[in-house]
Amino acid sequence: MARDIQREAFIERMEDFLHNTKYDHVTQLERIADNYPEERSLLMNYWNLAEFDSGIAEFFLNHPSEAFPLAEEVAIGMLPPDVIAIAEPKMQINVRLNKLPPETHKIIIRNLRANHLEKFIAIDGLVRNVTEVRPRLVKAVFKCSKCGSPNVVEQNDTILREPMSCDNEECRKAADKTRFELLTHKSEFIDTQTVTVQESPEGLAGGSAPQRLRIYIQDDICGIINPGDRVVLNGTLASVPKKQGGLVKFTDYDIVLQANSIERTEHAYEEIVITEEERVQIEQAARNEDILHHVRDSIAPSVYQMDMEKQALALQLFGGVTKGDAGSRRRGDIHILLIGDPGTAKSQLLRFISDLAPRGVFASGKAATKAGLTATAVKDEHDGRWTLEGGALVLADMGHVCIDEIDKMNEDDRSSMHEAMEQQSISVAKAGINATLQTRCSILAAANPIKGRFVQDKTVPEQINLSTTLLSRFDVIFPIYDIPDKVNDERLAEAILRGQRAQEIMRNIQDAPDSPFSPEDVSQAQDLEPYFSRDFLHKYIAHAKRTVFPVMSVKVLKQIKDFYVEKRTAGQMDNAGIRRVPMTARQLEALIRLSEASARMRLSSEVEMRDCDIAMEIFKYFMNKVASSQEGEEWDADRMVASMSATERNLSYYVRDTIADALSDFGKDGVPIAIIKTTIMQERNVKEQDVDKTLKQMERDGELYYPTNETVKLTHKK
Repeated sequence: MARDIQREAFIERMEDFLHNTKYDHVTQLERIADNYPEERSLLMNYWNLAEFDSGIAEFFLNHPSEAFPLAEEVAIGMLPPDVIAIAEPKMQINVRLNKLPPETHKIIIRNLRANHLEKFIAIDGLVRNVTEVRPRLVKAVFKCSKCGSPNVVEQNDTILREPMSCDNEECRKAADKTRFELLTHKSEFIDTQTVTVQESPEGLAGGSAPQRLRIYIQDDICGIINPGDRVVLNGTLASVPKKQGGLVKFTDYDIVLQANSIERTEHAYEEIVITEEERVQIEQAARNEDILHHVRDSIAPSVYQMDMEKQALALQLFGGVTKGDAGSRRRGDIHILLIGDPGTAKSQLLRFISDLAPRGVFASGKAATKAGLTATAVKDEHDGRWTLEGGALVLADMGHVCIDEIDKMNEDDRSSMHEAMEQQSISVAKAGINATLQTRCSILAAANPIKGRFVQDKTVPEQINLSTTLLSRFDVIFPIYDIPDKVNDERLAEAILRGQRAQEIMRNIQDAPDSPFSPEDVSQAQDLEPYFSRDFLHKYIAHAKRTVFPVMSVKVLKQIKDFYVEKRTAGQMDNAGIRRVPMTARQLEALIRLSEASARMRLSSEVEMRDCDIAMEIFKYFMNKVASSQEGEEWDADRMVASMSATERNLSYYVRDTIADALSDFGKDGVPIAIIKTTIMQERNVKEQDVDKTLKQMERDGELYYPTNETVKLTHKK
């Protein structure tokens, strides 16, 4: 028995603690008695135990290998005798301890040391991969082939241990060697699972790679966590010898955690600690009428202008409200796509957002694969079992994923994102593993035009190497142009140079022993600092997302409905007989999410008209850019998600019908192009340049060809 406490005293105090009506242990034991063996865990709160007897609590932390077996013995003794009698082969209760003090016993993986061995600690992290649940032999019963006597051998390793000799004394005295047969029906097995946990990305210092730790889970807590889950694992840190060929070859040991209890993160961003003083500062900031502008100006301050794009990114950080359950779930996360010319700071924005957002993950399209984004099955290096390892979308669950150069990914790899973006889950069926993983995250992606520069007259799918199904899942699409303009270029150059000088001044003051800069220079440099620090904004976002769930007011509902119906009605039919779809139900939901995000930024429980106005402003801004060929034209949602606009698609049908109707009046050389143009321009009231464009597109698509320079004929392709 340990030095700290005597066995009898420990048992007596544990009995008093479990019988104490202040806590719920008696209720738990009654439930175990009614439902055994389906329920066989008794959960104890460390703070309750420390309040009752601090010596007993410390004994659990310092000598878990002795404390837990004794506590389980006490718990079994409190059950009715009839329940104990029917338990086969014997009654087994798991005493589990949670809610350890974070200041002293919640250890970061990279800080684990030899002095933590055989101590009861807590590990906070992100589940990277899990093995399937399988039975493990813990007590093997062998039958002697000579005398038939049973021989019991405790199994404490992954390699099966057989008896050295028979327990039967007479059989053991015989000179002949004997063989043993394992009796699996009489042996004892326990469910086991191996989990790999890595450090949470938000807790890492810049440039640090997250470290991992193997977790051994046993019995009734197996199979309750999946890759991507945020968990606190409480257990005993143990050392495992490194082996080669089944033999111990090294004096260096690996460490593993023998898990005793699992605490799943119940609320978003629980791991981000916000003090009472910081909470007050956040609430004061939220009451400022210019809060949106302050947050906007704190996002990538070195990136000049792009105010509307930054406002949308600010709203994306706060996000809308997720509704419903697993059966009918509506996401609240906002997906944004930045497309446009090279050198327009798209990558810089993505990097900043991935660092700023709680649980932000950055990925590059050139290096990302389907497995790297979603999940993959890998064979465990220790026991050869298949494990499921989550990718970037899974690891960023409840956070942000920033994917740069998404257009450079393979089409097969990008197709895996469809389910993750809309249903916010990934269905995996690999290597005999069938699982559904959560991907409840916002996606910020960037792409470059196929030919280097974005052209406003062309549709988005024509210029971006992304499928229309993937494009339709983005709530907001921003084209970013690099257009030479003397006035704007002067302002941009001044902003960049002023920012560079300010950083140089601050660096000089920090590192140079005798800085030559005046207080006025320092003041001007400090004026260019962002309104909110990155750390403050990081906590502001976490606080808003875990405490504020705004509801739309009746006025906002009517405003959004009227706007949607008005736009849809305007697109029913124009003078040329062309039917357009100005906006779809997906754009309507995007408008709702943006409004909710604005209210959440203000820490408001209600979405007000001012939030709706902000969302409308952003929505109209990007729709005017990507859903119309010229500023002020009617919207056509097909310009964002289809290879042809409604005008081009309808014109192609009219051209085909006109050529088909006129073929009987002309010879084998086809229909004169001039007649086709004149007929369509008169009947459909369209411009000649639009007809020319449609003819060229149909020729590229193989729908028509030119037998001569002045005539046209249809192919058999429909």
